[in-house]
Amino acid sequence: MFQKLAKHDPLYGLTKDVMEHYLERLPRSAQRAVQRMFARCPHEALDFYKEVREAAAEVTRIRHKRRSRRAS
Repeated sequence: MFQKLAKHDPLYGLTKDVMEHYLERLPRSAQRAVQRMFARCPHEALDFYKEVREAAAEVTRIRHKRRSRRAS
């Protein structure tokens, strides 16, 4: 599933970075639990991806606005 997203979603790299950022801050036991849940329930992983992708899209919009203002 994530391989398909990597090929087709232009925000995949940023979204993956944001996901890892949040997951790295969890305790090790919680990280393992999330990984097991994603393996058992791919739909949960996709739901998490969608929510994090919204945050990644917002970051991209903010960066674009800043660059546009600087160029003006």
